[in-house]
Amino acid sequence: ADDAIVVHLRIGDVVDNAVQSVVELLQHQVLYHPGYAWSAYVLPLQHYAALPLTNMVVLMGGYHHVKDFRHAHKSCSYVKVLKRFFEARGAEVTVRLGKLPDKDFIFASQSRMFAQSGGGYSKIIAQMVERSGGIVIGKHGEVLKVGPE
Repeated sequence: ADDAIVVHLRIGDVVDNAVQSVVELLQHQVLYHPGYAWSAYVLPLQHYAALPLTNMVVLMGGYHHVKDFRHAHKSCSYVKVLKRFFEARGAEVTVRLGKLPDKDFIFASQSRMFAQSGGGYSKIIAQMVERSGGIVIGKHGEVLKVGPE
């Protein structure tokens, strides 16, 4: 769909190894490496609330550094919460997880709207989307805010 937005989720190690609960990760920005702004991989719910309303949302992510998915409970919960959140906003949600990174790269690079997360992989996809004339939202994993600051 033309108004679909591909939302890159950085999940796996940065969620499952975090000392914070999924609720805490969704409540406010948490740095994976405290004190280092570049480690803002996991974005809070306020970021997703500020994304443009679209009819279709594709949640795309991979379990970075997770070899055994039985230990990815927090990542699964994080994705489920976001899926329900977008569905409650009226979007049809597709969850695209566990694909080969190269296939996800091609898929996301061809999107017309891409919501970038933290990390270099997402940044490179964002550059490809822009080169193709698409729209990138939340550049460099910046946390979007709803309403006046």
